[in-house]
Amino acid sequence: MPEMERRSDFSEFCSETSEFYEATYTEFQKWSLIALAEFSATFMLIFVTMGGELAVGTMDAMTVGLINGLGELAVIASFVHLKADFNPAHTITFVITNDVAFWPESFIRIGFQLIGGITACAILAVIYPEDSDLTEYFACLKLGERTTWIGAFFAEVWCSAIVIYVIFQSASKDTEGLQQKISASLAIPNAVGFTMVVVITMLVPVTGGSLNPARAISTAVIGHFRYGSEVWKHMEIFVLGPVIGSILVGVYVEFFLKRLRNWHDKMETVFFPRKVTVETLRSSWSLKNVIPNRRNRHNSLSEIFPPESNSSDESSPFDGSEYSTERERIYSESR
Repeated sequence: MPEMERRSDFSEFCSETSEFYEATYTEFQKWSLIALAEFSATFMLIFVTMGGELAVGTMDAMTVGLINGLGELAVIASFVHLKADFNPAHTITFVITNDVAFWPESFIRIGFQLIGGITACAILAVIYPEDSDLTEYFACLKLGERTTWIGAFFAEVWCSAIVIYVIFQSASKDTEGLQQKISASLAIPNAVGFTMVVVITMLVPVTGGSLNPARAISTAVIGHFRYGSEVWKHMEIFVLGPVIGSILVGVYVEFFLKRLRNWHDKMETVFFPRKVTVETLRSSWSLKNVIPNRRNRHNSLSEIFPPESNSSDESSPFDGSEYSTERERIYSESR
């Protein structure tokens, strides 16, 4: 008996240990995938967009806007299923809306976003030496000649808020079917990408177009080795502006927009308990179960206004009184 008890205790210990390691391995896999997705997405975004700016310069605002907008469109389309944020401001918004856990998920995401951006800029520094850099500043951000500090700050706040709000509004949760999934996966990158084209074009002469703290910090870290501490000037605008914009959108979505949607769903359930869809039409044995036809309307009106039995005109259920005239008008309109 003591031997059997020892074996039972040992097997129980092995089972608990196995469950512990399995849970730990599952958590490690989860955080590894998140880290890899954030690193890859941010690396691709910074490499494509900053590489484009280094190649063509920043004199033409529309060109810079197209480079950033199309680059972001490509990255979102590539990583939409991995749910990569590639922007610390986006992650902060998702934390407020309870879509991303504060600890440790948000720290892992933001940390690997910065690592991916700095790695991309380091490779770009090798590809584009100082004499090949048409921005003449390693695509680092700086205020325009006639731009005030407060103007630049508000520009970053509100433009970042607009982009993040478009992300929330274009992301559809009704993705049950294949066609809905395809449309959702195409709607998000197109909506955000073209919004970025407009917003960056507007911001280039003002701040250079940050909207992403990872973009501002990554170019400054590598640009510091070429141009010194000058690249860190006004960094509070390029970092805090998008962060405050993300907080505004997060608070608006979480404490107003979600409640408005819940109220709308409740009202829709009360007043429209049955939604008429293609599936309900197909499953219905007859259209009259969903949409009443003329005969159904005539029958319902006949129940409300029954014809009088002593009518002299057999072809019409109405007499010549004023009340019957009103009934006849309703009857004619229903037909």
